[in-house]
Amino acid sequence: MNKYFLIITILTFVLLFSCAEQSMEKSNTEVIGNAVKETGVIEELFSELEEEKAELNTEQLAAFEQRAIQKLEDFTDYVAIISNPQTNKALKVHSLNLSLELFKNDSITIEYPPITGENNLTVKAFLIKIKTDKHLLKAKIKSVKISKPLTLDSLNNYSGLITTTIKIGTNKVDKNITIHLISTKKKFGKKIQTINEIRLGNIY
Repeated sequence: MNKYFLIITILTFVLLFSCAEQSMEKSNTEVIGNAVKETGVIEELFSELEEEKAELNTEQLAAFEQRAIQKLEDFTDYVAIISNPQTNKALKVHSLNLSLELFKNDSITIEYPPITGENNLTVKAFLIKIKTDKHLLKAKIKSVKISKPLTLDSLNNYSGLITTTIKIGTNKVDKNITIHLISTKKKFGKKIQTINEIRLGNIY
């Protein structure tokens, strides 16, 4: 907060001093042009500050952890839609794309088959496989908890772990899912801002 206040104070002083000095020597048009230019410098500095990942408090981290659990539940819903032979092609493709957005990146892996976990597939390959297998894969979460809270590491990245028991058919399997807090750019109207967003990681 002090850093923002100091930047505002210094740059406001520079802006006012510059405009006052130039108004005695240059036309009003030139003064306005310089003021706009210096205002752009201020906005650029604030943009850089917004991209810094500040340390989050306990309440914020807990909210991201709960959002991660919700995304896991969303993923099981999407899996049922994608694997259902009765789902039309367009909805399968749409659900597949939404599923990928839940994960940190396309290289994230998931055990397959889900029950025996004999192989690891990328999440994208897994979703394509269940989409074409024509066999409904319905998974129901029986229990879920944050087994490792989001923690800031030496690279200034937050990561944690979810532990869950999932019922698939008549079988119950225990799974771990890593979770990651990432910085991503989102467009709000005409402005692009950097925000923090929780994503799922490897499922094993």
